[in-house]
Amino acid sequence: MYSKPGDKLNRLVIIIICTILAANVPGAKATNIADLRSKSIDAYRAIEKAESAGGNVTKLSTMLDKAVKLVESGGDANLTEASTILDSVIQGSQVAQIEGSTRITNRYIYTAITVVTLGIVAVLVWVYGSKIFWGAWLRSKGEWRVEKP
Repeated sequence: MYSKPGDKLNRLVIIIICTILAANVPGAKATNIADLRSKSIDAYRAIEKAESAGGNVTKLSTMLDKAVKLVESGGDANLTEASTILDSVIQGSQVAQIEGSTRITNRYIYTAITVVTLGIVAVLVWVYGSKIFWGAWLRSKGEWRVEKP
């Protein structure tokens, strides 16, 4: 059996229509909600990981709360918006995790620099402190004379 050139196009159109109709079936919507709930759990874990790395997750947790409320309210527009928000939360948590680990590394570097600087100042004071102190004392009070009472 031979197919005509238009048959392939008709089959493609039928497949597309069936896919669109299958997406609007109530069971498919429940699966979508289940997927969004698992995505929200993944977003929560990503936020938790970012927070343990020292990232600022205040905005991300607010966005996650909004997405969870949208999922609970239902509606196709709300579910689409919730999916978009959850995707941005997961991406934002990765950025927050990197920023947090960078902040912790910088804190260690600043602490090390402070300790080394204080150590260098302490050694300089120990070596040159008495010379500087007594030199300044002699310059300020060197003209004084002690008389016998």
